[in-house]
Amino acid sequence: MSVQLSIILPVDNAPLSELMMPLASLNNQLGLMGNQVEILLVDNGEFHLDLPAQLNLFVQLTVRTITPDQVCGRMAAFEAGVKAAKGEYIMLLDANNQLYHPFTLQNLFGLQAKHPDADIIGGATLLQGLTKDRQPVYRAGRSQTSLHGLMIRRALLMSEQVQFDDQYGEYSEEFTARLVRQAAGGVVEGEDIACVIFSSRTHAITGQKPQINEQWVLMMAGYLAQLRATSERFDTEYAKFIVRFYSQVLQVPAASRMPLTTAVAQIVKTHADRWPAVQQFVAGVKLTDKHAQAPWVAAPASFANYLDQLTRIAGVAIRKRG
Repeated sequence: MSVQLSIILPVDNAPLSELMMPLASLNNQLGLMGNQVEILLVDNGEFHLDLPAQLNLFVQLTVRTITPDQVCGRMAAFEAGVKAAKGEYIMLLDANNQLYHPFTLQNLFGLQAKHPDADIIGGATLLQGLTKDRQPVYRAGRSQTSLHGLMIRRALLMSEQVQFDDQYGEYSEEFTARLVRQAAGGVVEGEDIACVIFSSRTHAITGQKPQINEQWVLMMAGYLAQLRATSERFDTEYAKFIVRFYSQVLQVPAASRMPLTTAVAQIVKTHADRWPAVQQFVAGVKLTDKHAQAPWVAAPASFANYLDQLTRIAGVAIRKRG
């Protein structure tokens, strides 16, 4: 039987105790033939991975070790795994991840059988974070900015020339996740939780949603630029970004907002010719979304002023080009 799924796991200097967690959850999967799934451990850390005899306990697993020529980040490690993978699909995990229950892969393969043309198959994610006083908190949901625990058709990555790299730092995974999801046109998702992400010594996770920063805006600028060159959905994604940024930047202390608003102004200048599409999107969504937290409901004057400022920026950019 050919390999259906290649699971790529960067080591990142994780201790053996952390590697055992995802590997045990994979070894305990029920109803699968061992040669359906391969595990690719990418030795991308500062210290070479020494596979100890304890890993031989995982008799269900077919494990290969990949050693890049030099130390590299998580996304570059995933790229090395994708290039070496044999499976029809790939899945990305970290040392602090595990599959939620012994039927996870069986359920995902079942979804794939029902939707053979789907490029991405997945479920919900359970995220464990830590509060400032080191108390665990848990949040279940369906992340749009992560690829962990998803089955992604390898042919999609090849045809769309999607590469995993670390150019946007902590937001590199979100950049790739956005591109992959757009290329796939959506995710076929089951009702169950598929992947658990734990906080650990080597993979710390905060229990709070992080504030946006300049690096995130830079990532979004790169994403929108690439999306404009490859997708008909650019106008919608661009408009959604403009609307969401208004609410996101309000979560940032006022003294730190100027670099963010300046970076967004540059995005508006770059795509000034598409500003009418933003205005059309906002006009439409205002008619349908009457939620109390929507910015045009919660603070209509402030939101209108925000759009007016960006409209002037787009207008000046267009006149300079003319």
